[in-house]
Amino acid sequence: MALTSEEYALEAAGVDRISKALTDWLEGQGLERKTALRVRLTLEELLLRILEQPEHPKTVRLELGKRLGRPTLRLRYGGAPYDPTAAPEGEALHSDILRRLGLAPDWAYRGGENSLTLRLARTGGHGQLFWILCAVLGAIALGAAGTLLPEQTRTLLISALLEPAANAFLGLLNTFAGLLVFLTVSSGLFGVGDAASLGRVGKTMFTRILAVTLFTGVFALAVYMPLMGPAYGGGGSGGSALQAVSDMLFGILPKNPFRPFLEGNTMQIIVLAIFAGIALLVLGERARAVSNLVGELGSAVELCMQAVCSMIPLFVFFSLTLQIWSGATRQILNLWRPILIFVAANLLFTALELLPVFLRTRVSPVVVLRKVLPVFLISFTTASSMASYTAGTEICEKRLGIRKSLIDFGYPIGIVLYMPSTVLFYVLVPVYLAEVYSLQIGLPWMILCVLLAAILAVASPPIPGSALTCLGIILAQLDIPTKGMLVAVALNVVLDFVLTGFNVLFLQLELIQEAGSLGMLDTEALRKA
Repeated sequence: MALTSEEYALEAAGVDRISKALTDWLEGQGLERKTALRVRLTLEELLLRILEQPEHPKTVRLELGKRLGRPTLRLRYGGAPYDPTAAPEGEALHSDILRRLGLAPDWAYRGGENSLTLRLARTGGHGQLFWILCAVLGAIALGAAGTLLPEQTRTLLISALLEPAANAFLGLLNTFAGLLVFLTVSSGLFGVGDAASLGRVGKTMFTRILAVTLFTGVFALAVYMPLMGPAYGGGGSGGSALQAVSDMLFGILPKNPFRPFLEGNTMQIIVLAIFAGIALLVLGERARAVSNLVGELGSAVELCMQAVCSMIPLFVFFSLTLQIWSGATRQILNLWRPILIFVAANLLFTALELLPVFLRTRVSPVVVLRKVLPVFLISFTTASSMASYTAGTEICEKRLGIRKSLIDFGYPIGIVLYMPSTVLFYVLVPVYLAEVYSLQIGLPWMILCVLLAAILAVASPPIPGSALTCLGIILAQLDIPTKGMLVAVALNVVLDFVLTGFNVLFLQLELIQEAGSLGMLDTEALRKA
């Protein structure tokens, strides 16, 4: 991490100088003006909290730079351990969930020194989509040129280079995926304690998120199965079907704490993570040190996974070239069908979300859609929910009539956890590939598919390429051939824009319902055109 570092006196004038230095640096990072303003105000508030301590440090060091392409700022100060991000009762939530969004700094105390670190969204350079498109064009060019080679030479290159390279990437992906899911789920459950401490609002919202997420998985199966029609079988009938479901459910319980990681059994890893997270949650502050360790380990594994996911364009290049040379490109050319089915499923789910809004408020669905459309378009065109964050919170308050206190809590939490469209996508891919590869699926397969889609949509790590990580887990657990990963990558490239836009749209509709049930909705403001 390349840093510029400067020490300032911790006093009113010093805070002003830090604010000026930070403003100048943020202007050079290409951030949206409102985002830069939020970062500066957050830092000023934290500095003032430190300054208000009876025995505050005399100086503070400001470090500015980039880490893995992400603008990163860090404050270092001495003295006793003091976390200024701990929110006083009644203020907006500052938890691990917000840190995952880059909306709250990460506090740590090491070697007698406090540090606050805030990592902002990556800026500048070409995004992963650009390099994937380059990989596709390169694979098409190489694939076409390769057809001029003798068949024996192509066969040698496939067995000696293309297949080993693709398998090596999938091996690296699986190496870190299970560990990352364990750390994300267990630390995430501990963070739920912060939200639950907010009382009825937190508990109600988390319950609704979990219920809707599971319902979405069932809804997805109900839509996709008739339209794509993979062969149903293997579940038996009557007692044999019940026995198969029973074996699947009891099979997700691990027999020892190490075998799931050695075998890559993700469902058993998730079960272990749930038990660990609940234990940390019950212990509360007594387990804070363990929770911090889990969080730091998660950050380390995230960095490893980011490095692996940065190689996705290479995987696309080798895999697509392999598909072209093997004469198996029809699967890619036929992707228009699952894409249309996915869009239709999202539109149908939108209607299901609008129905309770209309029944509760008697506001026309057309009026509601007009108000949420700008945020949908921002998220859709950028494939980033954070790009629409500021616009989304403003529209929720000023145009949808949702109380600000609920927005401050519910919107960032929802961006991380409420992802119905992602669930629809995680179910679409395995069902479609089951049809492509003529796999017989039974009731246990469908239950496992829904559970994996729902859990991984919530526990998805906040890194580029996280969808591919989750899809790799799902396909492996459902015994989908590994060559289906190229199809999964192609669908993800096309549909990432769609699912991001719909996720944000669904969040706004869900917040309207939540606000209405909690008495925090101004219906007249919502009704106003």
